[in-house]
Amino acid sequence: MSAEERSKFFKIEKIEGVIHMTLAEGETTAQTATEMLEELLDRFGEGGYPVLFDIRGKSKISSEARAVLKDSPAMDMFPAVAYITHSFVTKLVLNSVVRFLKPQFQSASFSTIEDGLKWLDTYKK
Repeated sequence: MSAEERSKFFKIEKIEGVIHMTLAEGETTAQTATEMLEELLDRFGEGGYPVLFDIRGKSKISSEARAVLKDSPAMDMFPAVAYITHSFVTKLVLNSVVRFLKPQFQSASFSTIEDGLKWLDTYKK
């Protein structure tokens, strides 16, 4: 998948010591999860950066995509992830998924980017 095609599904950038990841609307498939993790590792493979993960546009993350995320070495490379969600129901689903994945990093859910960034300040390099 080309960079232009990837941008239709996700966006990854580093801003002021925090990796910002945004998923586009729709379903996240195993292929999208794999492409996203490959780009994350290619660009920030040294790890150590906290991650702001904006999932407000997501309607579904497939079970295959969750398996890809669970098995990725990227899951252990970042100290903390702040998930930005749009609803209480999404937070409940997210908490279930995080419990299933059992990551090594600290995580929390927030309704606003500002609150997520404030929490991530303590995890910056």
